[in-house]
Amino acid sequence: MPRRAREYRKAHSPACACAQHRVLRIKQAVALKPTIGIVVNPHRPPAVSAASQLAEALRREGVPYRGPCAFDAKAPEGVPPETGAVLQDTDVLVILGGDGSVLASARLAAPNGIPLLAARFGGFGFLAEVEPPDLDAAVRRVLAGDYRIDERTMLRATLIRSGAEVGSSLALNDAVVTRGALSRVTRLRTETGSCYLATYSGDGVIVSTPTGSTAYALSAGGPLVPPTVPVFVITPICPHSLNARSVVLSDEQDVVLTVESSDEAMLTADGQVGVHLQQHDVIRVRKADVKARLITFGESSFYDRLQTRLQWGNRFGS
Repeated sequence: MPRRAREYRKAHSPACACAQHRVLRIKQAVALKPTIGIVVNPHRPPAVSAASQLAEALRREGVPYRGPCAFDAKAPEGVPPETGAVLQDTDVLVILGGDGSVLASARLAAPNGIPLLAARFGGFGFLAEVEPPDLDAAVRRVLAGDYRIDERTMLRATLIRSGAEVGSSLALNDAVVTRGALSRVTRLRTETGSCYLATYSGDGVIVSTPTGSTAYALSAGGPLVPPTVPVFVITPICPHSLNARSVVLSDEQDVVLTVESSDEAMLTADGQVGVHLQQHDVIRVRKADVKARLITFGESSFYDRLQTRLQWGNRFGS
């Protein structure tokens, strides 16, 4: 990593104990002109156009940048080499796309501590901080150090087969075990720590972070959880039971799912990274040792977004 990039990230690190010292270091880092990485969803023409315009504006003002690079979160070949290169030499990542683009970028950027500025070029855009018309002004505020970092808990789902770890994946929203397209109900033994919790028979189980509580878990009947609350939410999907409900537990506790049924099942992280499961496979979900760092300007709260983007709290007949 270049020296200037190291200095910029150090100044913006949450490890700085003194608020005044942190402000001073941020001002010093601004003078270094942070390198801006631009990632765009190639399937959204307005986003592609805006990415090109942003790159040209940065070039004119002498701000170092990388990209724009197309990043399709659903591409089977995974992360393009040019996207990996952008992440290795970037201080701030600007994402032009939907929530899926933010989720995919967060999994890649979190290990390097790169903050994300998300512009809303998707549908719900619940994770987006900026509307398209305000993108240029938002980037200027970032360059001026006029922003805050909203750290979001991530989880790590690890697949264990025959006692050996097969692989693992980070997730910002959730880890989900679901039945196959043609299979019967899936039976999942669920434990937390060393305690047995329940055995769910149904379409699957969602283990979500607070950020993920507004996604798939919400559609499955789970509770809304503000992102600052240190919990996991376990939500069964279409359980074949009258007494199966969501459970909220401390994110300091591991969640362990064991596949008891022999029918087809799959584990997915954020709905984008998946692996087929076998009977007796064990999935261990725990709080990740890295966090997603989302840039915010503090102009809308979690509850504001529930109302404006999910229409939560609307009065009937009003």
